Amino acid sequence: MIELLDIRKSCNTLLKTNFPTIPVKSQDIEKGFLRPSFTTIFDEVKNVTLESLIETSLKVYVYYFPELNTDDYYLHLDDVKYKLPLIFGNKLAVNDRFLDVIEPTVNVVDGVIVFEFDMFFYQDKPLSAKEIEAQLMQDLEFKFKKRK
Repeated sequence: MIELLDIRKSCNTLLKTNFPTIPVKSQDIEKGFLRPSFTTIFDEVKNVTLESLIETSLKVYVYYFPELNTDDYYLHLDDVKYKLPLIFGNKLAVNDRFLDVIEPTVNVVDGVIVFEFDMFFYQDKPLSAKEIEAQLMQDLEFKFKKRK
């Protein structure tokens, strides 16, 4: 079963692999943040339980807080803005699945790069202990009598 932690790990692994010199932090951006660094945040997380499936949708935000005192500040911003959609592509590998990256966009807000995209996927609903304990039918045999 795919959990939010699995999606976060996949996002952060992509960032660490493609930007090895920039730390990926789990930080409360309301209280301040380390520069330079990436932070991944989820919003609008919705799980709908169907008959035997769970429908999950969420919005993923990747924030990049650049170093402010560099001579090539705007070139660096442009480089990161260009690379983020390319490294995420249109599928994100999470566990043994590839989840769609829907409508990715990149914006700069107050000097911070905000890369955002939506995700929507289905997964099997986990079985309850009662369902696991239930004895399932193995074989069913039919014997038919011929009518005269």
